[in-house]
Amino acid sequence: MRLGFVLAEPSLLNDLNERLGPWAVSGPARWLGLACLTDETAHLQQSQRLQQASQRLADLLAEFGLVTQGCALFQWLLTAQAAALHQHFAQRGILLRHITQPQSLRFGLPATEADWQRLRLALGELPGSKA
Repeated sequence: MRLGFVLAEPSLLNDLNERLGPWAVSGPARWLGLACLTDETAHLQQSQRLQQASQRLADLLAEFGLVTQGCALFQWLLTAQAAALHQHFAQRGILLRHITQPQSLRFGLPATEADWQRLRLALGELPGSKA
């Protein structure tokens, strides 16, 4: 037995599901995002925090010989060793986005200082690491 109510015709819901894919944003996240975007001070502070964190990530990766490109949310590393590096970090509980075409990795911003330190340690354990 299914409880609840129908928000739209099933064919419309299926079409929306295909268009939105698995990355739809929840209602609470939309509310929070709107609240942040309408608070100019909070928006500016968050933007600055993300830029600083992204630069910190780029600098950390460069310290270990990994030259990246990126934006405020992630750094992207184009490398033929993407699969091996992905495995190295996964074995240490650090999840990266492995992209197969072209072979590359996307490093998201670490959430906590402990995450930053764990990433530094994993980078230091790379074969041929300068650490």
